[in-house]
Amino acid sequence: MSVPNDEEKKTLTAIDCLTVYREVFNDRILGGFREVLELILSCDSAAVRKCFSLFGSLFDLDRSGRLPGISLFRDHLLNSLLGAENAFSLAAEWEGTDFGGTDKPLISAVRNDLRLLKMVYDYDLLRLAKRLESDYSLEGLAPNPSKLETPSDLNSSSDQNSYAALNSPTGPVKRRNPVAGNLRLYPQHYFSNRDQIKKILADSTDWTGNAGDLEVFYSQTGSGCFGRYWAFRWNGRGSGSGLFGVANPDQIRMEELVGYEDQKQQILRNTEQFIRGLPANNMLLYGDRGTGK
Repeated sequence: MSVPNDEEKKTLTAIDCLTVYREVFNDRILGGFREVLELILSCDSAAVRKCFSLFGSLFDLDRSGRLPGISLFRDHLLNSLLGAENAFSLAAEWEGTDFGGTDKPLISAVRNDLRLLKMVYDYDLLRLAKRLESDYSLEGLAPNPSKLETPSDLNSSSDQNSYAALNSPTGPVKRRNPVAGNLRLYPQHYFSNRDQIKKILADSTDWTGNAGDLEVFYSQTGSGCFGRYWAFRWNGRGSGSGLFGVANPDQIRMEELVGYEDQKQQILRNTEQFIRGLPANNMLLYGDRGTGK
């Protein structure tokens, strides 16, 4: 192993000093990156194995065949940042875009975290590979930076499929846009808004000034899994029980339901009254026998 330098130490310290966004590095890939830095700093030979494992995970992140260089790692960091559920993203979701009305110490902590995350974002992944001895060179997996895409240049459909592959137990799932004829993930507005702010962050030199942009994003899309998904299923088995997002819910339309004309009219009339702020009733569409459906 080569002798570690200050870049690895500063990047690892930046990760460990996160407060609001600390859980971003519970992610398999980002956590693996942190572990590689730690192993390099301790001159542990296991850094070789972990580094190859990290690049293998980047291959899994995007199965389009692109080399897992800087762009995929940075893009995944942005996805994890925007998909975070924490005190800041929840406050933005609940309180809207009134930036001055949010808790000032929280905003200060977020700005500091964004400064630290920008340091991680700017870390040269090629340099990480070169920390290893030539016998274990990763040059083939880390191509010339001039040939790599930036996050703002990544193909949106490929990016969306990669995101679904990591966050859906069933892998990447698509749905067809009946207007454009393209395959897009659901809900479309989330990925559209996410692509916009990813470009803002990719082009920004100082993320501390982008806290307001993040607040707008969270207020428009929500935070965590409830921003990424609009449909959920309950898994009540074992220790991992809970709600799991459905990346591609079956969008059954009224005209596809044969019969039930009276029931459909009641649902439509009740929903219209609810939207208009008129008296409306609760509706139970699914449930056990005898629950009043």
